[in-house]
Formats: sequence, structure tokens, C-alpha cells
Amino acid sequence: HQASPRTVRLWHDGPDEQQHLDLYAAVLRAAGYIVIAEHPRGQRPRLRVTHR
Repeated sequence: HQASPRTVRLWHDGPDEQQHLDLYAAVLRAAGYIVIAEHPRGQRPRLRVTHR
């Protein structure tokens, strides 16, 4: 799902979903992306990643 030309949402398929998302967020932030963790009610956790 692409929210805008510069923003994507990211899920992790597999075990330890939140731990993987936390790792992805740290790596992406270090690379200069804006990363927001989203936890919508009744849905899987995900990251919203935006290129500056």
C-alpha cells in the first residue's frame, strides 16, 4: 500500500513480528528515513516510512 510517492507502510511476515519491526525502524532511521510505528486497533503492527 503506497500512501504517497514518498511514503510506504511496512509489515513483517513471520515470527517475532514486533522485534523485526523495531530493528527495521532503527536501520531506516539511521539511513535518514522518517519512521513512525503504527499500531491500529484490530490490525497488525506496521511501520510508516517516509523519505525526506
